[in-house]
Amino acid sequence: AAPPAAEGGSLERKYEHLTESHAEKVADLKRQHAKYQRLIAEKEREAESLGGQIAQLESSVTEREAIRSAQLKGRGEGADTGKRFEEVHAKSKLSALAKTQVQEIGMLREELDRMRRRTFPTFTHIESARAAQAGL
Repeated sequence: AAPPAAEGGSLERKYEHLTESHAEKVADLKRQHAKYQRLIAEKEREAESLGGQIAQLESSVTEREAIRSAQLKGRGEGADTGKRFEEVHAKSKLSALAKTQVQEIGMLREELDRMRRRTFPTFTHIESARAAQAGL
């Protein structure tokens, strides 16, 4: 077996190595902690800034809504405007649809007449020729 003095030196070196390793780990963890603390502080400042922007935007929206409401009341209009617009829009769409349908019906009538002439040809030219011969 190993002499007690050699064993003691080995244990001492092991102890020193473990102490150094522990100190390095602690220092690393402290660096990480400081880094995360900086990130937290940065995010908190950013959140405060965004909170201020949100408050500013909300007040702007409120002001615009008040102005819009006042303008509509000043004109004596309100929800009727949207309804009237929808009615006018629907009427114009219907009139455009009716116009295209009238055009389509005209084209279909022309096609029908053309097909009738093709299927049932008129023999007026033959009858007029017979009448001319009979009249001689």
